[in-house]
Amino acid sequence: MSPQAYAAAVTEYEQLKESRIINIVDIGGFTVDCLQLNKFQPNMARCTSLYFGVNTLFQNINDQARSAGGRGISNDIIEGILSKDPDILSDYSEKYINTIISAAKNHTNRMLAEIAQKGFDLEEDKTVFMGGGSILLREYIEKVGRAKKPLFIGDVHANARGYSLIHDMQTSNAGRKAYGA
Repeated sequence: MSPQAYAAAVTEYEQLKESRIINIVDIGGFTVDCLQLNKFQPNMARCTSLYFGVNTLFQNINDQARSAGGRGISNDIIEGILSKDPDILSDYSEKYINTIISAAKNHTNRMLAEIAQKGFDLEEDKTVFMGGGSILLREYIEKVGRAKKPLFIGDVHANARGYSLIHDMQTSNAGRKAYGA
């Protein structure tokens, strides 16, 4: 978790450089990986992984649908409703849509509460959300309001771009040292 989260955060260095403490929350399919940076250095004492990824949410929605006597719902449909795809929204009833949205809000609230319980101060410290799950749940993260200073990295390739930036910085620093600059 740490290297890819750190690399992604590097892509937003200009926006983050003044923040003393930065929480990074990478929402994936199965896990939510959290890392804290202190003065832009990883704090491995504040690094954890929680089972609150979007697949957990999708499974919860399917469990609710089945327990209400219905059928399972495909992940594509759930994702389409959560991302407000007009073609998918037009095909389903308001009750159906509201059930999925309510589940997403509850899941997001529980996820953020669990992150805070692990010692990440989402109300005072800058929090960077990354990963495909953060794109899907952005609206719900903002509505829940637990993260007061959120920054969303919507680029799913941010970690690769960050690794490239880190490499370039290390290469240029090594070159300067080798030539006495």
